[in-house]
Amino acid sequence: MRSEGVDLVEGSSVNIQAALSARLVGAGVVWRLADVSSPMILRRAVGLVMPALADAILVNGHATLGGYPGLSRAADRVTVYYPMIDDAAFQNVGRRRRPEGKVIIGMVANINPDKG
Repeated sequence: MRSEGVDLVEGSSVNIQAALSARLVGAGVVWRLADVSSPMILRRAVGLVMPALADAILVNGHATLGGYPGLSRAADRVTVYYPMIDDAAFQNVGRRRRPEGKVIIGMVANINPDKG
């Protein structure tokens, strides 16, 4: 990070190495939480250290936010976001026709036990 002149680092979930590395080189830290599949003891630890390490915390929903006790200490840096899809782009796509204004959106993702 130092040799590349990194200014901002994104870390995620319970992996604190990114945040620690960023702080060692003086880079900013954005921490993203997208699941609660890690054991509660790890999520509690992250909830305690994240306020000290992160400049911004992105959480993909209120349920995920509730899964990391201690984040209330960083409430001014927490942003709850929801992944966005422009459903207007898909109004006339697909074999099945829906009533006017109705769109059903599916998602294909990597399914593995680590994601819960």
